[in-house]
Amino acid sequence: MKRICSLSMLVALVLASYPVEAHEHHAGGRFFPDYHPGMLTIERGELQVSLRAQMQIHAAFYTGDDTLISNGDLLEQPGFRLRRPRIYLGGQFIEGVRFGIGIELFDQERTDGPLLDAFIDYQPWSFIGATVGVMKTPLSYGRLQASSRLAHLDRALVQRALAPDRQLGFVLRGMPWGDKVTIEAGVFNGMQRSAYPYQGYEGIGISLGNRFGGATFVGRVEIEPLGDLGAGTADVTHSRAPRVGFGGGYMYDTGGSTDTMIWSAYLHAKWMGFHILGEYIGDHTAPRKEPTTTATISTTMERMGLYGEVGYMILPELLGLAVRVEWLDLNTRIDDEQDVLAVTATATVYAVRDMLKFQLEYTHREELHGASLANDSVLAGMQLVF
Repeated sequence: MKRICSLSMLVALVLASYPVEAHEHHAGGRFFPDYHPGMLTIERGELQVSLRAQMQIHAAFYTGDDTLISNGDLLEQPGFRLRRPRIYLGGQFIEGVRFGIGIELFDQERTDGPLLDAFIDYQPWSFIGATVGVMKTPLSYGRLQASSRLAHLDRALVQRALAPDRQLGFVLRGMPWGDKVTIEAGVFNGMQRSAYPYQGYEGIGISLGNRFGGATFVGRVEIEPLGDLGAGTADVTHSRAPRVGFGGGYMYDTGGSTDTMIWSAYLHAKWMGFHILGEYIGDHTAPRKEPTTTATISTTMERMGLYGEVGYMILPELLGLAVRVEWLDLNTRIDDEQDVLAVTATATVYAVRDMLKFQLEYTHREELHGASLANDSVLAGMQLVF
């Protein structure tokens, strides 16, 4: 173990001795925001290799008696929780060919192992590209955003419950009008809904191939008529020119036990330190007549969620506030405790932009039907990314 640590420190020192240049390849910067060239970058001709690390620590000052991680709460009791201790290795092999490998170092709570990403991206021209490997499923706008560049401690309940995350597959990407319009179509190995409603979907058929999971087909369009919206949710730098993006996605999954359709639509705008972000996600799931797995549901189900977020940078690149309101219904046919209204208010101090930041957050959850739960929370968070 000591040898591994010593070797890691040596590699880091060697990489750090090379000059860092903030070259941003279009595919790497926009479609894979976790793989921006970091502080530890080496460049030799067309070869570019960058090593990035991320770590988040959440602390709970107060949690209600009914808070549960399985119900989407970030912590259950006052104390600490380690989030996203990750290593990202990525870069450019030759001009137009990029790669990325992401690892979750602490994986005891993950059911699918420590691997996050493992992909190769080929973009021969500025208007077309393709990616193959394990990557984020291009459906939900919020899911595609880097977790290190959020205006809150974590993604909305709506995204975590209804939107798929990573899976193994192939995506073809077209950009007929530069940064203004992006069209994506992809096919992935099948997915299955988690046993916990707030845990979203689980990718299957990665290391052993696709045996029982069926296939997933995804299409998505993104429109930014005023040019590239830029990285992150908040307008950290107080952009002088207004920027706006909108679009949506559709996914059809022929899973081992169910057939699922998911659709989404979003709007995101930034200007002079203000930002607004809203997204709608809905799905329809029906049990298959001849399932290949036992994780079935007994009847057709429909779910939906909607959230809206507004924020303002009081001090550019230093202090920001954001408020998010969301409505989640995990079964539109039944009125129960899973019909949730949540309000989250977050203050963020950007000590070194998104590389080092501190957040203080209050969340109020209200069950619209059934029993009212005591699941409000007051949390704090620290993030380090380099």
